[in-house]
Amino acid sequence: MNDVTEMFEHDRLFLSLPAERENISAVREAVDRAARGFGMQEEARGDLKTLVSEACANVVLHAYAADEVERPLEIEMTRQDEAVEVVVRDRGQGVSARPDPKPESLRLGLLLVGAMASSFQLRSVRGGGTELRATVAFATA
Repeated sequence: MNDVTEMFEHDRLFLSLPAERENISAVREAVDRAARGFGMQEEARGDLKTLVSEACANVVLHAYAADEVERPLEIEMTRQDEAVEVVVRDRGQGVSARPDPKPESLRLGLLLVGAMASSFQLRSVRGGGTELRATVAFATA
């Protein structure tokens, strides 16, 4: 894992690293450390780590062309009262309506995100990247 930027302040985490499969575990660890520091309960942290892992895996699998050299992945996490807002962002091709020729997943990522988040929003610009923004409560319901 190289070209990694990690900044953690009292109520904010920022990560920037290449969108590579081997970096997902490092993202999970950083998210867990920050969420623990925010006071988030263990079960909610598990949901948050799963949500972030799914979002990062989606970036790794779908955001960039196979031959693309620059593959940035950014994660921002901010404490908001009794919840955490997490943003997973890429600078890839954006979401398109055409079928993806790489059937490497069960395509359950957004369903899982929706099940674990209090709310989520997906924004995409064709050729300009995608941003997933989700809120997860400190305690599970």
